[in-house]
Amino acid sequence: MSTTNAVIGERIASLRVARGLTQAQLAGALGLEHKQVVSNLEKGERALKAPELARLSELFHVSPLVVLGLQPVASPAFVLWRQPAAGQVRVDEEARFIERCRRYAFLERLAHLEPSTLALRYEVKPRQTTFEDVSEWAEQARRALGVGDMPAPGLQEVLEQRHGIKIFVTGLKGGSGATFRGEFGDAVLVNAGEAPGRRAFSVAHELFHLLTWESTPADRNVATPAATERIEKLAENFAAAFVLPREALIERMPRGKPAEWRVFQWVELARQFGVSVPALAWRLVNLGKLQRQQAEQIIADPTRAGAGVQTASSAERPLPDRYVTLAFKAYLEDEISIGKLAELLETNVGMLRKVLRDYGFDLDSDVWQAEAIPS
Repeated sequence: MSTTNAVIGERIASLRVARGLTQAQLAGALGLEHKQVVSNLEKGERALKAPELARLSELFHVSPLVVLGLQPVASPAFVLWRQPAAGQVRVDEEARFIERCRRYAFLERLAHLEPSTLALRYEVKPRQTTFEDVSEWAEQARRALGVGDMPAPGLQEVLEQRHGIKIFVTGLKGGSGATFRGEFGDAVLVNAGEAPGRRAFSVAHELFHLLTWESTPADRNVATPAATERIEKLAENFAAAFVLPREALIERMPRGKPAEWRVFQWVELARQFGVSVPALAWRLVNLGKLQRQQAEQIIADPTRAGAGVQTASSAERPLPDRYVTLAFKAYLEDEISIGKLAELLETNVGMLRKVLRDYGFDLDSDVWQAEAIPS
């Protein structure tokens, strides 16, 4: 038994335990026939093979150097969840989210860009901050970020391209959305299972958590259920005011009382702002233009509540356009190998051409037609 094998074995064991896996489960993930092989690895009685190292790196969402014991295991990053999943599902979703953020920051640095963190800050106090306060914050943030009077349709693109926020729209096995701020910059995770009209609202909801980050994470770990619920309600109010600005909404409202609008008027107005009809109805309640009971009746009516809201496509691309652009640029400038490009795009070399085509790039073209990288 060599010292190197012993060090590697101890690291594999610690990573496995941290992920909540048994030796049998890890053996299955590695394609090994029996858990005894994992036991031998962890005891340093068997050398780790290169394909196993690659698989462990992928499974644990860490660098191969971490698996080999040549780099320390980083402290778990804090991820702020909205309706988090439980147990191992949450661990897996967080690990994948943070790993994608890490890779994104790696690509930014290759392009001589620093991971971005929003400079705008607000302090939220569950017992003191009012809905009026967050509505005012939404107005200020909307103007500061330059997203216009009808932000929802282009919100994700503006936040990504202009402000460098990492936004991942991906299918989640659990949880409805999350936010992260740390060494990799600001990042948002949105569930691809939501309809597009709801997704813009979710991005605005997570934006609230980024803007109030310093005043909420530490409290969240010890917060009472009442405080947590209050913060979420404030975030929902912020999101509604952000994607449905008061002046722009009132200016475009059809004539007459909202409770008397016809179906097509509700749908048309919701489509203009890129939101769902329920989101529009509750915003009108907040503005005093609609009674709560009337909103509930409108939302309960399937001809209005669901009309005009596109359904999410299962074929939507899981990685941000800016991320893929940075990765392809790094490859063309010989910063990374074709194998690394495939790894960053979460595919293999054989499927790389197809994946790149899905994002509008041609691996075989001598002319790179990608948009300019933001500076």
